[in-house]
Amino acid sequence: MILAVHLPPALTIPIAIGLALWILWYWKCLDDPKVDAKRRRIRRASIVVMFVSLAPFVRALSFVDHKTNPTEYFISWVLVLFALGLVVVTAMMDAVNTVRIHHEEQIDEAAKASSDLRNSAKQARRRNALKGRDI
Repeated sequence: MILAVHLPPALTIPIAIGLALWILWYWKCLDDPKVDAKRRRIRRASIVVMFVSLAPFVRALSFVDHKTNPTEYFISWVLVLFALGLVVVTAMMDAVNTVRIHHEEQIDEAAKASSDLRNSAKQARRRNALKGRDI
C-alpha cells in the first residue's frame, strides 16, 4: 500500500533545507556586536528549537501515514506542536527583554537630559552672578 501523507518529500525536504540555511544565516547575523548579549542568547535558543523541529515537521508532513501508523503520526505532530510552543515562549521572552532594553535606554536618556539641564542652570547662575544678578 502506498502511504497517504500530506505532502510529498520532494516538496518538503527542499523547503526544510532552505529553512535550515536561513536559520544558520540568521545565527551568524546574531554575531554582530550591536546585538545585546541577552537578546542574542534568547534568539539563539529559539533558533536551536526551530532547527531541531525541522526534522519532525518534515517527518510528520511527508513520511508518517496517519492511517497505517497513527501512534507515530500523533507523536510526530506532538513534537512539532511542542517545538512551536517553545518558539512562541522564546518570542515572548524576547519581547519582554526588548521592552526592558528600551526602558533602560529611556532611563539613561532621561538621566542625561536631567544632567544637561542641571549643568545649563549652573552655567546660567554663574553668568548672572558675574553680571551681578542672582537668580
